[in-house]
Amino acid sequence: MKILVLDDRNSVRSQIAEGYLRVFLGAEATILSAGKNAYGLDPLAVRVMAEDGVDISTQSSKTMVDVFEPEEHSDCVITFSDDAVEHFPVPVGGVYHIHRYVDDVSKAVLSDEEKLERLRALRNELKEFLAFFAQKPDYYLVKDFLEERVALPEFAR
Repeated sequence: MKILVLDDRNSVRSQIAEGYLRVFLGAEATILSAGKNAYGLDPLAVRVMAEDGVDISTQSSKTMVDVFEPEEHSDCVITFSDDAVEHFPVPVGGVYHIHRYVDDVSKAVLSDEEKLERLRALRNELKEFLAFFAQKPDYYLVKDFLEERVALPEFAR
């Protein structure tokens, strides 16, 4: 399975997601992340992930141009911002797209301590969501059908 995680800056949300997906899916999947722009890997994101035992320090901030290969496709595209959905054409036909808006902590003007607190909350939210995705990726193909019939966990909505 090849998964592409798209975001605006490829500095926090998509980097955290790339790190967790590598841990949760291991060699089963190829995980790539990219952004509209490459703002560099946020050192505070590296720090909060290290607190949870995940090393993302060797990952790099990339643009879509850096990772796009026309002859290849991703099996799944995950986006975390509305801008990413608007900016990147999501392929159709056998490729599925999961959009989950998550607040962009990197744009907030905060002290390092405030930012760390928000990053920890973001990390925990993404961890829960991506752990569920890694266990049941096909769930998202039938999510709309199921929503009317079962109570979905909050993070899956």
